[in-house]
Amino acid sequence: MKVSLICALTCWQLVMFAASAPINFNDVQFSPRLLLSRSDGNSFPNLIAVDYAREVLNVLELYHLGPNLVQAKITPSGLLFEMQTDVQAKEVAKTWMQKNGIAKNFDLRQTNQDFYDD
Repeated sequence: MKVSLICALTCWQLVMFAASAPINFNDVQFSPRLLLSRSDGNSFPNLIAVDYAREVLNVLELYHLGPNLVQAKITPSGLLFEMQTDVQAKEVAKTWMQKNGIAKNFDLRQTNQDFYDD
């Protein structure tokens, strides 16, 4: 009985998922990493990257995510920082978009760039 119930629920979920709007996986990011870059092409000052990433979270008023910052690094393409989960990174990116980017010459987005690429 339990097996048939599980099968029925699984089939129902598959049908409901298939009936929902198609997912464009190019628009969905599953990365916990974020890249803050400058649109004017200037590089970031030589600051402590983790402090700079925490300041970004504070400016976005995402104080609860500060302890979830895993690592950060200043790269040639900008400030790369990583949250514990991709959901947290998505929250940061979404808040950035809702606040219209805080500053005009900066762009924040989720990225798959790793900390070993320079």
